[in-house]
Amino acid sequence: MRNPAAPLALFWAIVGNLACGGETVGVDVIVTHPALISRLEIGVLVDGVVIADGEQRLAPELPIILTTTITVLLPNRLIGEEVELWVWGRSPDSEVILAQEVRTVLLSSGPRPKIQVQLIPVQSACGDGVTEAPESCDDGNERVGDGCGPGCQEELGWACSGTPSRCQQTSCGDGLIGSGEACDDGNPIDGDGCSARCLLEAGYSCQGEASVCDGICGDGAVYGRESCDDGNQNSSDGCSDRCVREPGWTCRDQPSLCTSVCGDRELRGTETCDDGGQRAGDGCASNCQIEDGWICQGTPSLCRPICGDGAIQANEACDDGDQDPNDGCGASCAIEPGWSCSSAPSVCVRCGDGQIGGGESCDDGNTLPNDGCSTTCGLDPGFACAGQPSVCNMSCGDGVVQVGEACDDGGALAGDGCSSNCAVEAGYTCPAAGDPCEPICGDGRLLGGEACDDLNLTPGDGCSPACRVEPDGWTCQGEPSICAKCGDGVLQSPEVCDDQNADLTDGCAACQISPGWACSGQPSACQQTCGNASLDTGEACDDGDTTANDGCGPSCQLEVGWSCPQVGAACAPICGDQRVIANVETCDDGGVVAGDGCNGSCNVELGWRCLGSPSVCSVWCGDGVVYPGVETCDDQNSLDNDGCSSICQQELGWSCTQNPSICAAVCGDGRVVGGETCDDPLPPSNGDGCSAACQVEPGWLCQGEPSSCTSACGDGRRTANEACDDGNTMSGDGCSDLCQVEGGYSCTGAQSSLCCPTTCTGCGLSECCDQACPPGQSNCMVTCDSGCDCRVACEGSSNCSPRCQGGSTCTFECLSVSNCETDCQGNNTRCDILCTAASCDDSRCTDGASCELRCPLGTNCQFSECEGGAASCPNVAGYRVVVCNAPCP
Repeated sequence: MRNPAAPLALFWAIVGNLACGGETVGVDVIVTHPALISRLEIGVLVDGVVIADGEQRLAPELPIILTTTITVLLPNRLIGEEVELWVWGRSPDSEVILAQEVRTVLLSSGPRPKIQVQLIPVQSACGDGVTEAPESCDDGNERVGDGCGPGCQEELGWACSGTPSRCQQTSCGDGLIGSGEACDDGNPIDGDGCSARCLLEAGYSCQGEASVCDGICGDGAVYGRESCDDGNQNSSDGCSDRCVREPGWTCRDQPSLCTSVCGDRELRGTETCDDGGQRAGDGCASNCQIEDGWICQGTPSLCRPICGDGAIQANEACDDGDQDPNDGCGASCAIEPGWSCSSAPSVCVRCGDGQIGGGESCDDGNTLPNDGCSTTCGLDPGFACAGQPSVCNMSCGDGVVQVGEACDDGGALAGDGCSSNCAVEAGYTCPAAGDPCEPICGDGRLLGGEACDDLNLTPGDGCSPACRVEPDGWTCQGEPSICAKCGDGVLQSPEVCDDQNADLTDGCAACQISPGWACSGQPSACQQTCGNASLDTGEACDDGDTTANDGCGPSCQLEVGWSCPQVGAACAPICGDQRVIANVETCDDGGVVAGDGCNGSCNVELGWRCLGSPSVCSVWCGDGVVYPGVETCDDQNSLDNDGCSSICQQELGWSCTQNPSICAAVCGDGRVVGGETCDDPLPPSNGDGCSAACQVEPGWLCQGEPSSCTSACGDGRRTANEACDDGNTMSGDGCSDLCQVEGGYSCTGAQSSLCCPTTCTGCGLSECCDQACPPGQSNCMVTCDSGCDCRVACEGSSNCSPRCQGGSTCTFECLSVSNCETDCQGNNTRCDILCTAASCDDSRCTDGASCELRCPLGTNCQFSECEGGAASCPNVAGYRVVVCNAPCP
């Protein structure tokens, strides 16, 4: 929101997406800032969620203004909430934050608090991903609500680390004090000293983990286990040094005002007495102070009046200021015989001396009875006395009409026909002395119990001869009374119609015109006027019909929530009255300002949801529309862990774009999310166990976030630093349990390595003893241990010479080669050679002879002389049969 108010006195009414109309609660933010600031911005957060923001561009002609006052108004339903106020300044031509500050304030219904904020210029390059002083974090942006806020300061309830910073919300309520927490009492509950956001609450102090919180004794505020707090830690004043109410005291308000308990029979504090009660007039007043004229002593207090102080207390009949006898008031403050005393100090006189004094109301110079002045100098009933000595006469109000009295009804009140001086009042007649006076019926005056008076005593005209309204539909009004009979067809005030019936639905009900009708004539004829598009008598509107729920009802009266400014035209709902008119308005939040979810036409704005009447609007997470400044994504659902959270915030490890949002896991950020099976730090690449697509590569194992990958020894694939992998993790077979070649072995192959001893031992044909010469290499010498049968094959080379030691049998195969030699050494040695399609000289065939030797499997053969070109060797057990097809000499 922008408000073009003067820079010296800015007034921002921030309602945000939580606004609901009605009364507001405010905070005055007084901002002191450097002259280079040309634009101020403010954001309001509750529980880390932005509920409102605003900005103010400072006038260019006032570039050196150093103080700006901002009034932030928020809905009063936030009273009791802690809100964060983010204030930052920018240059007008860039998004660079030049200065920033954060304040936390508890909203209350009391006087609007004033917050002093001094914007300190930001020296580091916030948003570059590098945390530098005075930054507490830098996540590469200046967004609010992701843990690292504008100005690169760690937000309340978040903990950030690394470069660039990665922020996570702290777990308030786990009993551990994390970053941004001032306390943690193991629960997320407000009102116990440590708030639901793990911040110290006013009036509390908290210590330890999990935090133990209690009120601060002596600060004047009652919190926690305190039963009082009088602003000090002194005992014996009602509130002890541990802020516990002391026995015999009551404490109230903050700071606590403690007063001793009056009436508990104990003297405490400022009490001067305590007699166990709180009744005034017994010497000890209800506030436990000694009353004037009393003496109180002891605990509980015993009080007695002071005789001779001039004040009459308790059982004193008089007190003349002394305790002298024979002056009318004796030494014990009792009236002496023959005297009367009055006032305080008492004035005492003798009755019958002709002088009125003390408590005498008359003194006729004697003490005779029934002469108007009694034997004690008091007035006898029905008399009035005057003068000294007193002259007494009968008085008005005694029910006896005396000389000079026109009446006497036994009372002295005016307005009942006989005045206070016994004169007959106008409109009354007083027929007998001592009896009540009666109003005169027929004089046109309404007096006494008259219900009407029409200036006559004629019956049948509505007002009877006794001035009573007659039955059968008569009504009488005024003075003199005018009476009319509803239903007789004659119009008489106060009737405005009379249709000669008692039907309440024909337009004339009880002789009054019903709304939406017009009546005329005698007897009255009524017609319905509602719906004629004309505003007639009794109508508040007329839209040309009698349809309900369109603003003007069937009786042409305005319906609640509508306005009908033009007669004969359609009515319109009142947008902004906090009432939602069904089928016409989709919302009504009490305002007509757009941008708060309910626009000026009382329709729900795109991306918002409004409920109730009055409407409460909030950004609609899950509608597929990303609302700037509040939502960072919206994927049309309210699910977590799919990239866009249930509160429409982009989740860590994801990137979301478009409307509705499409979220994909970020490969290379070290977080394994979505379909990723691994994720090692940037840059993504193949060949290190975790592929460029964040999938575990064959032959590898990956764990953790970010992923750490190691080769999978024993899977038959040789990867990374493996020297071999024979498909198992057993040692002693040439390839160890760590996939390293063991001593005395050589291993070949990348897919399930073959490991053989470097020296063949033992007897019998085996895979490891079938040695082969590398292609293109000649003169391969194979030495077999004594007593072993070894075979060697040489292909594509020549001069392959097996060497057999004593007792060995070496079989040598030469394929498509020449110059095959057999070298047998020692005694009892057998060296056999198989030459195929080659020339050979085995000392038995002549040069150029061709020997094709075929030996079936499982047999051995011994060379024999070839005669006639086709000789066969005899079958000998344990030998191969050799057939020579070449001619021999």
